[in-house]
Amino acid sequence: MRIKGFVGGAYTLQSVNIDCQRSVNLLPQITESQNQADGEVGALISTPGLRLLGTCGSGPIRGLYVASTGGMAVVSGDEVYRVGTGWTFTLVGTLLTSSGRVSMSDNGLQLMIVDGTYGYIVSLSTGTLTQITSTAFPGADTVTFQDGYFICNNPGTGQFFISSLYDGLTYDALDFATAEGSPDATVAVLSNARQLWVFGAKTIEVWWNAGGSDFPFSRIDGAFIEYGCAAPSTALRFSNTIMWVGGGPNGAGIVWQAQGYQPKRVSNHGVELAIQSYGDLTSATAWAYQEDGHAFYVLNFPNANTSWVYDISTGQWHERAYLEADGNFGRHRAECYAFGFSEHCVGDYENGNIYALDNETYTDNGNPLVRMRRAPHLSADGRRIFFSKFQLMAQVGVGLTGAPVVGVDPQAELRYSDDFGNTWSTAQTRSLGPIGKYAQRVIWRRLGQSRTRVFEVRVSDPVAVTILGAELDAAPGVS
Repeated sequence: MRIKGFVGGAYTLQSVNIDCQRSVNLLPQITESQNQADGEVGALISTPGLRLLGTCGSGPIRGLYVASTGGMAVVSGDEVYRVGTGWTFTLVGTLLTSSGRVSMSDNGLQLMIVDGTYGYIVSLSTGTLTQITSTAFPGADTVTFQDGYFICNNPGTGQFFISSLYDGLTYDALDFATAEGSPDATVAVLSNARQLWVFGAKTIEVWWNAGGSDFPFSRIDGAFIEYGCAAPSTALRFSNTIMWVGGGPNGAGIVWQAQGYQPKRVSNHGVELAIQSYGDLTSATAWAYQEDGHAFYVLNFPNANTSWVYDISTGQWHERAYLEADGNFGRHRAECYAFGFSEHCVGDYENGNIYALDNETYTDNGNPLVRMRRAPHLSADGRRIFFSKFQLMAQVGVGLTGAPVVGVDPQAELRYSDDFGNTWSTAQTRSLGPIGKYAQRVIWRRLGQSRTRVFEVRVSDPVAVTILGAELDAAPGVS
């Protein structure tokens, strides 16, 4: 029989006895034709590996940005660089901070960088870096651009403020406004469809450029959301929508997607339980990209050393992880993102490396990229089940050619738990087939008996992994 739910996303609840599913470095993809074999409607496919593009400074990479003029900027540690062809880096100047996420935006003439305390302007024509020294500039966590103005939040207050027209070095003490719908601090600003989203810690207001002579922006009546933002660096505009990790007076940790002026909950209970267990969420960050018809929202939680990914196209969550030296999964290496030089570029959260997300790279810059699927529980009304065969339905014959030993005959590893995922059997391996062995069968036999079972499959060889499902030969006992 086909194991129901073997192809699926991550979903672990308060108790592993309820559900303990995981999909790590494997993403669910729906088959739109709905004509897949044996009634399956999708598959699990490989997430991209990391291919090194270059090393910029000593890191960490705090921000990547492609300006409207096409030039690319990198903030590495306390240094700002321009990126040239062939991934060469030219130092532009130095910041006064060396850690923490930066926010960047440009007006076609200037690139503005804010780091929470200070602000800087890079001339897009000369490449010079100038610190903003205006007494009316209070610092900012985030910056966006709309209708000729740089717009920033005023940290620790309910205010946001604007620059002079097309001049990010000049500010007026009167060009401040307060989001007064709720007395909470403004933590982020975003421009979307020429509307200004002002994120508070507990609520969100939407403003527009009404052309006022004293201050150009005004609130939009009724555009008020009773859920704020728990982490400024998770508020993102992409795929014609806005997403953020929510906060509010009654709790935090739900991931929201804007539908008009209404928030749509896109996290599930399993993801929310994980996020809410991480404690302080303010350090969480996010980046997003689109590829092959998928739109991915990637959340990093540094204090939990983990990364979650939501796929708008399928509504499914999966994990992306880096295999650490102790053999455990850690957070994904990518801290920030930009699409530059026809590459999906990401910056390393720990060093100065800039990588390409590459579907034909099957390691993380040479480090093993482990794929794992942990399936739903199997049971038969409390009766014993005798397991005679487990067959992994996957793309086979994907081994590498040439001298490397690893990957020439790639292996799949199976282990199982008979106590709801609390303890696990010794892993057993089977071949996915050397290249050309397209009829290879991946079968484990004589797997014993239990009253409940969870199967888990891993592949660590540097090959493309596509899981189509799993077949099980099993018979229930009488008691």
